[in-house]
Amino acid sequence: MTDDWMNKVQAALNNKNVARDMKKVFYNKLPTSDQMIANQIKRKQSVGEHHLRGTGKQRLLETTDITEQDFKNYLGDEY
Repeated sequence: MTDDWMNKVQAALNNKNVARDMKKVFYNKLPTSDQMIANQIKRKQSVGEHHLRGTGKQRLLETTDITEQDFKNYLGDEY
């Protein structure tokens, strides 16, 4: 990156209002790893077995927007 760009980024970070807004965008809007796994299950993409049963499944149910129906749709006859 150029020095000019880094100076602009640093100036923005030094402004507490801009820094606060940047943190809101970059840290609060990003999905958690659990939500990313939940999204993969909803799209029927492969995930590790530990996310589908036991404590891994329970954590996803408690911390994301995934439902039992999503697990049923993903697992089919294996549910």
